[in-house]
Amino acid sequence: MVNTDTLKVEQSGTCVTPPGGTESVCFPEVVENSFVPLDPEEIASQFCGHPDADPVTCCDPDNHEGDPNCEDLKGLYGNMTGTKRYAYLAKTIDNDGDGMPDYQYYVDQGGTLDLCDTSGTNTYMDVLPGTSARERWYGFTNVAEASKLVCVTSDGRLLDGDVSASRPNMQIQPYTKPDGTKSAWVLLGYEESKGMGHSLAAESHDDSDNPVDEIIGVKPEDPGQDKGFKQDIGKNVIYHSFDFTQPDLVSPGHIVNLPALCGGLYPNYCGDDYDGTNPTCTCMPGEPVPLYFDYYIDNGDGTGEWMPDETKFLQYRTEIARRVRFIMQSPGKMGSSKTLGAIIYKQGQEGQGRPADVFIRRMVKSGIGNPYKFENFECSTYLDETFALPACANGAGDKPSAVGYMCNVWGEATGDRLCGGVFTDPNGGYPRRDHVNL
Repeated sequence: MVNTDTLKVEQSGTCVTPPGGTESVCFPEVVENSFVPLDPEEIASQFCGHPDADPVTCCDPDNHEGDPNCEDLKGLYGNMTGTKRYAYLAKTIDNDGDGMPDYQYYVDQGGTLDLCDTSGTNTYMDVLPGTSARERWYGFTNVAEASKLVCVTSDGRLLDGDVSASRPNMQIQPYTKPDGTKSAWVLLGYEESKGMGHSLAAESHDDSDNPVDEIIGVKPEDPGQDKGFKQDIGKNVIYHSFDFTQPDLVSPGHIVNLPALCGGLYPNYCGDDYDGTNPTCTCMPGEPVPLYFDYYIDNGDGTGEWMPDETKFLQYRTEIARRVRFIMQSPGKMGSSKTLGAIIYKQGQEGQGRPADVFIRRMVKSGIGNPYKFENFECSTYLDETFALPACANGAGDKPSAVGYMCNVWGEATGDRLCGGVFTDPNGGYPRRDHVNL
């Protein structure tokens, strides 16, 4: 990981002005020879109880919130208002080639931040998707008309702070390594906001601060619905599993809930009064619901609107999923079906007060290594095995196909091959998908 207390970063001389901006913004760069790794023993000696600790100035680890000697060490604990030492996780580095990540500090990459993608040149894009050149930065002008640059991770995600996670749930399953040492597999689930694009409602309004635009339809009686629709809102359930001593770094995790199929709210998403051509506002019943990169359309009179481009596929709509729980057992207790357990979550279409159901996905042990890896969630039929799907605009990237995946900010296939096709249940003889509605 990169620690900003021991690494100096400053603006470089390479600056750009994004479209609509009035000021330039410069690429950050690491000051040469400014990195000094922290000595774990030196840090440990600052706490009372260590043989080398100064009893007058040491920090009481059992009272770190109240002990004034702990003030400069709060970053090692965190607190309600943030931390003083920010550790930015860098991409995984495998120095010895054993296939396991080596968690070391920043390695000089010629003046670039290691948490950004370094496979391409140090360039930026101002429209999405970018290109197969894998631009390292995305430049834009925010609503305050300030020029901004955000970093792109190695798997093509914007580190723009546009998503948030909550309600984590963790389970630990102990195991013995081949060398006889003890460790544990971590199962981690949480709900994460989607952070999807621009509102489909107009950006300025005269009547109120929280109106319903014409694109939504008639103002509802419930003021809780007074919000402009985005292409997709709400949350997904995200899953990670790893050895307790080797956690995921800068990882998006895996989306557990399946892509939504068109029905309910989605065929008439923007309301009865909307008769425009926005592809987000309707869909084909029973089919996955594609979403697209959107672009600002200038009306030429000082007004404009964001409109999705049907030729620039981004990802599939998902219903709102949240409140994840695990029911898991150890491999030694599973039966002939090799069922390890299940993940359970709540899911429903967006809208305050709308109904939601409990869904479950089964985990079945397969292969070697981590028995709780995401790939072991049962998937009988993939999405592309049932439906004719759009392709990512700039190809497959490092995936086998440009079809059947979500797309990253470079317009390349990314993430897991999407489960969620329809198959005939072998016991009940009815069509179903790989989640069970409880």
